[in-house]
Amino acid sequence: MSTAVPSGSRGRPRDDQGVRFDPGSFRDPTNRIVRASGRILRLLDERATAAWAALRESQLFGTACQDGRLVPTRQLGAEETPEQVRADLAHGPWLTVLEHESIPFISYPFEWSFGMLRDAALLQLELLDAALEEGLTVKDASPYNIQWRGVRPQFIDIGSFAPWTQGEPWIGYRQFCQLFLFPLLLRAYKDVAFQPWLRGSVEGISPADFSALMSWRDRLRPGVLVHGWLQARLLRRFAASERDVGRELRQSGFDRRLIQNNVRRMTALLRGLEWRQSRSEWAAYTETCSYDPEGTDAKERFVSEILAVGQRRQVWDLGCNTGSYSEIAAEHADLVLAIDGDELSVEHLYRRLNDRGESRILPLVIDLRQATPGLGWRGKER
Repeated sequence: MSTAVPSGSRGRPRDDQGVRFDPGSFRDPTNRIVRASGRILRLLDERATAAWAALRESQLFGTACQDGRLVPTRQLGAEETPEQVRADLAHGPWLTVLEHESIPFISYPFEWSFGMLRDAALLQLELLDAALEEGLTVKDASPYNIQWRGVRPQFIDIGSFAPWTQGEPWIGYRQFCQLFLFPLLLRAYKDVAFQPWLRGSVEGISPADFSALMSWRDRLRPGVLVHGWLQARLLRRFAASERDVGRELRQSGFDRRLIQNNVRRMTALLRGLEWRQSRSEWAAYTETCSYDPEGTDAKERFVSEILAVGQRRQVWDLGCNTGSYSEIAAEHADLVLAIDGDELSVEHLYRRLNDRGESRILPLVIDLRQATPGLGWRGKER
């Protein structure tokens, strides 16, 4: 998994002067993300440089950067590269420097609602399908490679794209299942919250664990038998095998169209998934709150007057409920984080904002009593 983090901040402000490697970017040895005086740069070695050249020449790159599906990225010349970064280039394997447009706020899959994870999964599949059309592939299938501009998902890990090799299967398939598909199927079919599971495991939900939660009857549901139960069985069968499956696929004439057919079937499966939960403690806040109409009007005026003092870069609405005050705050802020521990409230807000393409509000599922801690290697990776 190549997890790139091209911007944003969480917690207290930090000094962005100078150069430092991003602690969330170490899993792919061919790429490194560095922060340099507030700029987000990516260092590429020889192999990654060749992959970047292929992506840059593709129609996908220009189109997807323009429509917001890919983070806008440009290659820097020597004169544009910070001096300290040039020094690092002289002592490492790095040949090329890219600069990414910054992301206002970094969030994680275990902070997203059902609809957010599903839309991120659909973007992953859409980009893979388009890449295959041009002889490219996407090495990884991790939701950590997707971030948000308001309610629009954006793929940020340019280093995940690489030329597709004839006969090569979709190497990100299992990762996609564990971090996207299985969490969504559990929520849609069993109403099991995926957020605690993803927060506890960077690898997601294994095929064996997913299958153990599904009954025999559940195997008749779309996606469960093929992607869950059968995958778990094949993994058990070949766990101790010395067979070179990749070589066998290449020799058999495995074609990229087979990957695309699978991708398109999974896309149709995800588009048909729904989370049918209709009631929760806070989702009906506007009907159950203790404010009368006059009290509601007074609170709205108070919030608006406080925020109208000046434009703010970022506002956090902690316990946003239905998000009505987040929408007021968005009139006076570049970005509003609408945070609530009730996923259904956040899901309803996300759907409403998504209908109008809101770019100034990012809804997140976070329980303030158990706010996201530092996770990963040395507690700094996430």
